[in-house]
Amino acid sequence: MNEWDKRRREIGEDADFDPLTTIPMLEFDNDVLNSIKLRIRKEFDSKIVKNIVVIDPYFGPADIGLITSVFGSVLSRTITVVTNLESVEIDDESDDQSKEDIANKMRTLVAELKGKQVFNDFLIFKTNAGIHDRMLFSPDIGCSSLFFVVGASYNMLFKKYSYIVRVTNASMRYKMIQLFELYKKQGYQI
Repeated sequence: MNEWDKRRREIGEDADFDPLTTIPMLEFDNDVLNSIKLRIRKEFDSKIVKNIVVIDPYFGPADIGLITSVFGSVLSRTITVVTNLESVEIDDESDDQSKEDIANKMRTLVAELKGKQVFNDFLIFKTNAGIHDRMLFSPDIGCSSLFFVVGASYNMLFKKYSYIVRVTNASMRYKMIQLFELYKKQGYQI
């Protein structure tokens, strides 16, 4: 038994332990990426979530694969991503990629997903609004427990020390949905 498991038992059942509120790099699992992805997938699958929102200013083409591997388990889902394509690269070898190049690559990847019918839909909005925080949530009715703030872009979540925190405050969940709508309104679909 590792130290964290021992401490958790000492704290007892009164604690609000949440396996999705974590700092992934501190986990003692040899396969932390797959472990966290599986926990997230199980949580969203258990609620039969139809709509998932990802807000990340650095979301890029490489992140589409991560989102697909986590949420592609339910065919009728719609994924909506909001980004402003800040410091996003198509690959590691080219430094002079325009935001339009990146958007085109994302369009190509989304078209491939649609052709394979992985999701009901996969929408990406480019917004000019200032995005700082990363969010992951479902706006579906009955899914109020599925709101998370993420401390790093999805492409860095398992490479740097950062966090995933469940948002339990109803006012904050409402504000997250309002912010999502504002971002979409101030942007356009790519």
